[in-house]
Amino acid sequence: MSQKGNKKARPARRAFLIGINHAINEINYMTGHIAEQVITCRRRFNK
Repeated sequence: MSQKGNKKARPARRAFLIGINHAINEINYMTGHIAEQVITCRRRFNK
């Protein structure tokens, strides 16, 4: 019983962690993109 439970839990946990990693990567990409836009806007504003 315990082995079957572990086999079922591992793929779900792995998929869950992969989903979290994807979300973190997307958030980092979006924040980086926003930061680039802010920097370019500041450069234009300073000129």
